[in-house]
Amino acid sequence: TNIGTLGNYVINIKEEDKIINSLYMMDYGWRDEITDEQVEWFKWNADGIKAHNNNEYSKGMIFMHKPIHEFFSAIIYEGEDQSDADNYPEPIFAEAKAHGVTDFVCGHFHELNFSLKFQDIRMTMATKTGELVSFYEDEDEYINGGTSFALTGDDVIVTHNYVNRNDYRIKR
Repeated sequence: TNIGTLGNYVINIKEEDKIINSLYMMDYGWRDEITDEQVEWFKWNADGIKAHNNNEYSKGMIFMHKPIHEFFSAIIYEGEDQSDADNYPEPIFAEAKAHGVTDFVCGHFHELNFSLKFQDIRMTMATKTGELVSFYEDEDEYINGGTSFALTGDDVIVTHNYVNRNDYRIKR
């Protein structure tokens, strides 16, 4: 269901009849945050997956456009004790931790990418794809390419891939 935004959906990856990974695509359109309705939608899906899996959550990854507050906390508190490091927790983050999510992935900031753990959740700012880094065509500095995720039995391997935008420039 789109819950008043552009669309939310789940891709479940199965091994035989067990759902082993769930990719939650959460869109909040022009809003600045994930809504309470979306948090409830996420919990409903995760609990349904748990019921299907004999009382076990699948490993989950949440994909969204804009970062939640915990992305910034991951940068600020990298390498430090993070147990009480977030003064502005987002409701989706706490629910995600409680429902089997191991990774959050977002974009939005075109000149930035990273993958850091914050309170046992990997926070990945994906590499920007496409022709332009921002609205300014004359920028000299840019990061361009894509980010790939390899789902293994125990972990997710994140790789930021880079390309030279002149190698694939779109002809107008």
